[in-house]
Amino acid sequence: MTTIRINLLPHREEKRAQQQRTLVTLIIAAALVGLAVVVIGHMTISSMTSHQNQRNNFLKQQLAKLDKQIKEIAQLKQKTDALLDRKKIVETLQSNRTETVHLFDELAQRLPKKRQEKRHQIDVDRLRTIERRGTRTKARYPGPQMSDSAPIDRGNRLDKKQATGQLLHS
Repeated sequence: MTTIRINLLPHREEKRAQQQRTLVTLIIAAALVGLAVVVIGHMTISSMTSHQNQRNNFLKQQLAKLDKQIKEIAQLKQKTDALLDRKKIVETLQSNRTETVHLFDELAQRLPKKRQEKRHQIDVDRLRTIERRGTRTKARYPGPQMSDSAPIDRGNRLDKKQATGQLLHS
């Protein structure tokens, strides 16, 4: 019997060449897929980064507007406080407005005519104490007692301008 000999060497070489081509094709395909994943990932991350930068810029603009508004509010608060302080001063002056008039009126009523014509000094510290109290009571000037002088003639009283002028010039 004769044996037939088949040479399988070329067939094996062809099979190896086919496997090698398939391997190279798969490697190239994997490299392309990997490259595509990297490019898509990079584009996605770039897009997300630019979107976040836009949001950050918007927030910075809004914060700048809010800071400006806060400064305006602070200025308005300062103006309001200043106006309230002025209002308190005006109210204080308004409430103490008649006290000086009452003081001079009582001075003119209590002092005799001869003493009214002389120059008198007012106790400034006493007047300041009266103003600080802020009461609406009449301030009493320690003048002469009624028994020391003749009865006061209401017609001979100094008018307010004369009394004020004499007291201010002393």
